[in-house]
Amino acid sequence: MTKWSLCFSSPQLVRGAGGSDLVVVGCPWCQVKSPPPRAVTVKMSSKPSGSEFKKRREARAKNEAEVLKKVPKISAFFGSDDKSKCDPVTEKPDNSDRDVPLTVDPGPSTRISGDNESDSVKSVGDSAEKLESDIESGENLIGAVFLSDPALWKIDENLRDYVAAHGVSQNCGVDFSASKRLYPDQARYASKSMFTRTLLNGETQNRSWMVYSKSKGCVYCVPCMLFGSPANSDSVFVTGYNDWKNATQRLKDHENSRGHKTCLGNLKVRANTKGRADSHLLEQTEKEVSYWRALLRRVVAAVKFLAIYGLAFRGSSEKIGEESNSKGNYLGLLEFLSEFDPFLKKHIDRYGTVGSGHTSYLSSTVSEEFILLMAQKVKTIILQEAKDSKYFGIVLDSTPDISHTDELTFILRYVKNGEPVERFLCFLPNIGHKAEEVVEAVIKVFEECGLDVSNCRGQSYDNASNMSGIYSGVQARIKELCSHAEYVPCAAHSLNLVGSSAVESCVMAISFFSLLQELYNFFSCSTKRWEVLCKNCTRVLHSLSKTRWAARHDACLTLVKDWTGVIKSLDEIASDEHQPGDTRHEARCLKDKLDSLETALMVTIWGSILETFNKVSKKLQSQAIDLGEVKRQYKALSDYVSNLREDFDRLETLAKEKSSVTTYKYDKLRRPKRKLTFGESREGEVSFSGREDFRVNTFNVILDTLSVELRKRADKYDDLHSTFGFFEDIDLQQDSAIISNKAAELVALYPNDLEPTLVDESLHLKAFLIQCGSSLWEKKGDKLIKKTTSLRGLYKFLYDSDVLEIYPNVDIALRMILATPVTNCSAERSFSTLRRVKNYLRSTMGMARLTGLALLTIEQRITGQIDYEDVIDDFANKKARKKPL
Repeated sequence: MTKWSLCFSSPQLVRGAGGSDLVVVGCPWCQVKSPPPRAVTVKMSSKPSGSEFKKRREARAKNEAEVLKKVPKISAFFGSDDKSKCDPVTEKPDNSDRDVPLTVDPGPSTRISGDNESDSVKSVGDSAEKLESDIESGENLIGAVFLSDPALWKIDENLRDYVAAHGVSQNCGVDFSASKRLYPDQARYASKSMFTRTLLNGETQNRSWMVYSKSKGCVYCVPCMLFGSPANSDSVFVTGYNDWKNATQRLKDHENSRGHKTCLGNLKVRANTKGRADSHLLEQTEKEVSYWRALLRRVVAAVKFLAIYGLAFRGSSEKIGEESNSKGNYLGLLEFLSEFDPFLKKHIDRYGTVGSGHTSYLSSTVSEEFILLMAQKVKTIILQEAKDSKYFGIVLDSTPDISHTDELTFILRYVKNGEPVERFLCFLPNIGHKAEEVVEAVIKVFEECGLDVSNCRGQSYDNASNMSGIYSGVQARIKELCSHAEYVPCAAHSLNLVGSSAVESCVMAISFFSLLQELYNFFSCSTKRWEVLCKNCTRVLHSLSKTRWAARHDACLTLVKDWTGVIKSLDEIASDEHQPGDTRHEARCLKDKLDSLETALMVTIWGSILETFNKVSKKLQSQAIDLGEVKRQYKALSDYVSNLREDFDRLETLAKEKSSVTTYKYDKLRRPKRKLTFGESREGEVSFSGREDFRVNTFNVILDTLSVELRKRADKYDDLHSTFGFFEDIDLQQDSAIISNKAAELVALYPNDLEPTLVDESLHLKAFLIQCGSSLWEKKGDKLIKKTTSLRGLYKFLYDSDVLEIYPNVDIALRMILATPVTNCSAERSFSTLRRVKNYLRSTMGMARLTGLALLTIEQRITGQIDYEDVIDDFANKKARKKPL
């Protein structure tokens, strides 16, 4: 006979060694100490035969299979992600039939009993009775106690700590069919409303202390179960309450009782680290966390500073303390700050030279991670602003970087706080120049950023055929995806093309700008010549640029302001016997070209034209400019050119005052006579003088080309502006029918965005603006001047006046037109940042780092607003090795 230990928590049957009798042994999954053993007498038999041994093996396998069926699956130990509104904060909320296990043994101390409070109330929950009998008999329970079911809890210190730290699921959103109780009059159930308490003043409060048991159909008080005294162990809210008929009063009495409040207070204290047994360990952990967070705040500040100003980070060495400057700006900045920061100095002295393999958070790897984290935060802010504004426009342009990689820049334009803003989003490498490739890249960015292409209301590119093509260009393909994505050619680039057409319109204009470049090349190729130029002139010469017409203005402005100084410099070099002969000859030739009335006239004419064009170009490069302002600037330029055409006499007078020459070279030339054919006479033949020849073949040609090109470029902005332009002078419009018709046309054009009530809102807006006349107009002399005549100014006025909610459809219409970009200058500015960030010393920079640094540098206002703590939290979450179950 043999004695075996019996565990009633999870029994199983096995065969005795060498015998045929079955014996009961302890549960192999039980993690707690078994109850006191009870002797079991088992009769042993002799060694079985082979056939008997085979039968016993099959029976043993069958018994093990039955046991395994009762073991819960591993998925039962993990809750779902859904969270009930009534549940408190939990680590793993329960919202399924399987619950999260806390322990694996209910033990003999589990409080499970029926409710014998009323003789007239009897239970009809067979499943609850069966479960209770199973627990008492030790059958059908394989040691899995679920956290969300208090009827199966084993109260111990581990459970108290876990519930205090993580809370518990209330199960207030489950099916309450198991709570059915039969009363003489009717059947009653638990309800979700029981988990909420209504105060006398009407406010509601969640009963976070109450948990529903799905297995028994009862509710339990968690604080009383965990911290109740033995005298209260028989309380109905500890053993399970299910008298639903009297639940309202009993719940009120219980939560107002002194014992309940004491237990609830104990639970709150237990949740506090000061009241926990491991408080010293937690205090030590918090001290470590505080130390490293203080260090990371300084690290993030250094990274932010360098990123905002586009400075390099790393050097050839990562050792702090070296006297050389090879450690780079990042470590150098931290070392500089340590001179005034004892905390940082102590850390650097301790960890600055320990090398790899030791945690110091001073390495370049950490700085790279912070760059990407901050860039992601900036990008998230930009995308959220764009989504909040709903409507947006896009700007695209490309340029090669220092490593000969073609970088496509992506700019978003939207309205924020009453003003249109343009934000850099990313660089896309080597997309290609075909329209199909560019559009695929744009769609991919939309998908990655969660932007809806149907909300795109504008697109602006340069005038290249692959971008502006009306049949298969990028703008045409984008418009196929969104018919309201109106294409607007870049106004600044179009103005450059107007100037280029005028320069190429006649030979003399081409020769004049070639002369400007020759002058710059002559003086800049020698330091001594440049010194002579600086001595005689207040301004220096500038080189020309094919794309930046401001450079042409600067180059011409030097001759306008320092005409005499340039000629004097050439004279001095030509007469210097120490200069090489070819240099003296070149200086003399350049001086001869300047000593002509035609050249002086070209300087005067182009100086006036380029000065005006330069001012307009700078105005068009403004980020907040709108379509109406572009149209007005082009109209003003066209009028200026037309008036200048009649002002040749004044320009000629200025040229003669500038130059000592008063006659045209054309008059000094021998004029060849045309050979007459048979029967032809010279009667009626006109012979131009030098003045008339210059006026007709040069002056008028340049101005006529400018005028024609300006009108042609301006026409491309008229159609879109005419749709929304009636808002600009809506308060000056006398005929209300015109406003109504324009508003109705706008509604018909955007039926999915604007409501028909836009007509009434427009008429009411007119009355409102007339009423606000003193705010919109200012008196200058004897005249009243309107402060704002643009769509941008109108929207800003309505936004600042906080009346947009009165005109919701006007708000939508103005946001759509203001989100339409009219220039791609923001893309050009991003190229300037690209050249600073990725220079020849950092030509191997990866795309993720390049985009991150460019984003932090370009959007430095948003970067400066990033909270250090948020970045550190993201860094900690990324680095955390502990995985919650």
